[in-house]
Amino acid sequence: VGGTNLIKIDTRIIAATNKKLQKEVAEGRFREDLFYRLNVVSITLPSLRERKKDIKPLAEYYIKHYANANHKPNISISKGALAQLENYNWPGNVRELKNVIERMVVLSKSAVLDIENVPSDIKGQNTVLASISSTKIQADPKAVLNIRNMEKELILNALNEAAGNKSKAAKILGISRRTLYRKVDEYRITK
Repeated sequence: VGGTNLIKIDTRIIAATNKKLQKEVAEGRFREDLFYRLNVVSITLPSLRERKKDIKPLAEYYIKHYANANHKPNISISKGALAQLENYNWPGNVRELKNVIERMVVLSKSAVLDIENVPSDIKGQNTVLASISSTKIQADPKAVLNIRNMEKELILNALNEAAGNKSKAAKILGISRRTLYRKVDEYRITK
């Protein structure tokens, strides 16, 4: 800038955004000339919530990476913990998954990352509610729901996620074991 001599350079610029740049150009929030200079090869990568099948291999990769970095070889993840990760919406995309896995590995005291290792903001009622909406409610839109039916469904789904382990199910639901046992008896749940 400000020089009088022409200097030739050979560069490649890689840019990323979560905005729709053509729309931004049309609305005057992004320079059109810059858009056409950058838009030589465009690669669209869907968010992690749109490609749930990628969660498992990414989680396994980051587990191996952080296990090695923290001198904790041979760490794996349980199906229940993986299900929790797969049911989460991942607003922070892969970066959020990476940070969650690092936290799980660093704080884990065992060789298997389990539901207890999944951060509370990832697991819980949001996961259970999502599983309800994808099962009975959508299967029968005429079903009349009341609070008792919803509570029973939440408990059943939490027990399924926890493979029948009532302590884990209680943690998923955010209630005490004693409350869960009382509700299981009340609804005559046989799991």
